[in-house]
Amino acid sequence: MNARAIVLILGAALLAGLGGFFVSGWLYSRPSGDALGVGAQRVDFELPDLEGRALRLSEHDGKVVLLNFWASWCGPCVEEIPMLAQFQTDHGAKGLQIVGVALDSREAVERFTRSNPINYPNMLGEMATLNIGRLYGNQRGVLPYSVLIDRKGSIVKIYLGQLKLSTLERDALVLL
Repeated sequence: MNARAIVLILGAALLAGLGGFFVSGWLYSRPSGDALGVGAQRVDFELPDLEGRALRLSEHDGKVVLLNFWASWCGPCVEEIPMLAQFQTDHGAKGLQIVGVALDSREAVERFTRSNPINYPNMLGEMATLNIGRLYGNQRGVLPYSVLIDRKGSIVKIYLGQLKLSTLERDALVLL
């Protein structure tokens, strides 16, 4: 093995050991092992919002968080957003925080939110959203995809597909 190969191997090992990866210019920490599942601790990540400000999931530590992966071109996503916005209004003061993660460009989300108001923070990731979704267990790239996280940062439930109000009431309200 030559010196260059050794340097490359050591560099890769150092990067893997740090646990931080850049996804389309935005940072998230990845633990070793497979995708996160129920019972795992949430992993922090950072993506921009509509104004280009960096938002971190950890900004909502201590709250019950519903992480909702969506896109403006996804019919079931669009259908569940008014219900999610109302749920945020009804339960935000009790410690609930819905956080949207859009698989869309800023322009697409801006167009969408002009006629469909969203009262909770939205992170924009385009392709980074797919990678973060995979980290959170969405191996197939299904949308909508939601992850319920308790106040201590543990993943409590994972939802594939459109959420129903009765499901959110059953699962999230007991955590508030």
